[in-house]
Amino acid sequence: MNENELKQIIERIKNRRIELGLSYQDMQDATGISKSTWQRYETGFIKNLGIDKLDIVAKILQTTPSYLMGWDTDKKAEIDTSGIHTIAAHFEGEDFTEADKEDIENFIKFVLSKKDKKK
Repeated sequence: MNENELKQIIERIKNRRIELGLSYQDMQDATGISKSTWQRYETGFIKNLGIDKLDIVAKILQTTPSYLMGWDTDKKAEIDTSGIHTIAAHFEGEDFTEADKEDIENFIKFVLSKKDKKK
């Protein structure tokens, strides 16, 4: 990985963190990497973020490792909706159709997209 690629990864992490309104403290709490280390990553003082941390960072930043690496331009991660169908299937004894479950999933995606726009 060359210097420009590394700068791109750092910028994507920093920009996404700021977009989501996450502080260094939030990043420390989620990853166990200290606030000062995050600051040194973002200023380029530390030049390597372990590949094992990239997946964790991507999840925190609600994106994908591919986006952070510059292989993908879509910064939003796919929303994990696997639990939606389970919840809907057991909600107060009501039976939901597949169409109902799809509506619930779409509503959740809508609410999440509004949250992102407010930040």
